[in-house]
Amino acid sequence: DAMVGEAAITAKVEEAVEKALGQQGAELVKKAQLQAKREGNRAGFDKFVSNYGEGLPQIYQSITDKMNLDRNRQQQLEETLEAGWARMDELTGQLFNDDLAPEEEQALMGEIKSVGGETIQELGTFLNPGEMMQLGEIMMATEGTERMGMGVAGAAKESAAEEE
Repeated sequence: DAMVGEAAITAKVEEAVEKALGQQGAELVKKAQLQAKREGNRAGFDKFVSNYGEGLPQIYQSITDKMNLDRNRQQQLEETLEAGWARMDELTGQLFNDDLAPEEEQALMGEIKSVGGETIQELGTFLNPGEMMQLGEIMMATEGTERMGMGVAGAAKESAAEEE
């Protein structure tokens, strides 16, 4: 209902603007709206990736405190999370290149999401479903890493279901 109401309001505003400014003015308004949406999307990805990176040190400490991993596997886990974040951060930086066409931005956003998925898959190669669930819970309880934690926990549930 909110989406329908918002669409109706947007249509009325566009109609009023079109009448007031003429076709050229309306096109300028539409262009400005698209630019604002693009900037909002960029900012959203930047915030997600920045918060995720800021939460990693706390995640590492919680892993040390709560998970019973040997030193090598803990180091592998930290390196995997760090490498995934670094790749997402690099790609997010590319989003702010004003020379990108909207399609290129969408492709980059998709790639950022896929890096998150690839990171979770890699974790599943050396953590068992119970450890994945524990990591997911730690991440969901840590500010900035909640969304990745949900993905890790979801992958743990899938792995556990496959093993049964």
